[in-house]
Parts: sequence; structure tokens; C-alpha cells
Amino acid sequence: MKTVFTKREGVSINSSIDFGSTENISHEFVFLLKVFEYHWKVNISYHYRTTDDGYIQLATQDEKKKYHIVAQIALRFECPKIDKMLVLFHNFLAQRSDEYKPMFLSSPILTEEDFSNILDEVNNRRDENIRMAEAKQNRFIDYLQKQGFKPQADGCSVHTWTACCPNGEGHHKIAISTQDDSWHCPLCEKKGNQQALDKWLMQLRMHNDQKKISKMLKELDKHGRMVSPDVIGWWMNRY
Repeated sequence: MKTVFTKREGVSINSSIDFGSTENISHEFVFLLKVFEYHWKVNISYHYRTTDDGYIQLATQDEKKKYHIVAQIALRFECPKIDKMLVLFHNFLAQRSDEYKPMFLSSPILTEEDFSNILDEVNNRRDENIRMAEAKQNRFIDYLQKQGFKPQADGCSVHTWTACCPNGEGHHKIAISTQDDSWHCPLCEKKGNQQALDKWLMQLRMHNDQKKISKMLKELDKHGRMVSPDVIGWWMNRY
């Protein structure tokens, strides 16, 4: 009998749900969809598995062809195709729109029109989520704005936002949840609440001060004055 490891529904990218190992069930997955992802310039294949206890799971494969379950929902419709479209919808909705831009390549089940309809629904839901998130902007988002991190509702849900990473120099972002006022930066491997963010900001400022002081002392020794615009700007703003 085919069953699920957990009966929780969701998408792995934005939750802590453990969908279990696929080691003994890999033969049960069936190819569903292949897309080309514009941002990362890679092909991604999606596979599905339906269970006897009423669920559909969506999985991708890594470079070693090992399956990883990325989404799971309960079966809801008499038409199996609609359930497959729905689990893809939830998975696409959970992706950041600036980092996930899929293009239809092939599918034995879905047409290119089906795929376009899924993306249209994703975009409509994102717009709705953004409007609701901005209408419920809380103190944590206000705090991030005052810090200059430019928070933006990302549309994945009514609680999810992104903001510039304080350690990213404008190159990457942190994920924000207003559900529990938490943040997470996968690249920097940092996460926590507002208090943890304050502590990290203090550490970053101290590290930056140490680098600027070192550079300033070298310039004073060599030129008798500060010459670099970044050092001068740091000194004026700091002191």
C-alpha cells in the first residue's frame, strides 16, 4: 500500500515539513513536466506520486537522479489532471518570482495551455497576496524599512516578504515571515527574530569598523590623511 510519511500539506521550500525519504519509493514516481528555468538557466523535471491514502506528491531529481519531494497536497478532484495542476500551482507559487521563471518544454499529461493557465493563476494569487500583505504591514516591516533594507511583499503568501541582506551588498536577499516576525538568509546561514537581527547587525558593523580603521591607519601612515571616499564617508557618518 502506497502511503505518505506525513499527512501535512505544503511546499518544502517555505516550510519545515519533512516529507520523508524517497529511497524505497523512487520507482513509484511518474514523469509529469519538464521546464526550462530562465534565471538559473537549467532544465527541471517534475515527477508525481499518488498514494492510496489520498495524496499527491511532487518531486524533482538531483544530479544523481535521486528524488526529492518538494510539495504534497491531498487529492481533491475526480479529475486526476486537476490535482496534478494544483500541486504544481502550489509549488510555483512558493518560488520567488525574481528567481523562478519556468518555460514549458514537455509533458505527457499537460498541454502548454495548461501550463500557461497555471502560471496565470500563480500571478493572480501573487498580486492578491501582495495587496493583502501590504495592507497588514506590521512593526517588523516598519523596522526593516527604517534600517534601509527595503522590504517587499513577495506574493508567495500573505505573510512572506523579502528584504536586502545586510551582508549581501545588494546582491541577495533575506526571507521574511510576518507570521512570527522571523527572517532567514540561506546564503549567510543566519536566521532568527528581530533581536537576533539586531545582534547580527552589531557584529557586521564591528567587523566593518575594524576593516575601515585598518585601511584608515594605512592611509594616514602613507599620505598623512584619509584619501579613499569609502573611508572618508565611513568616518564622517560614524563620528
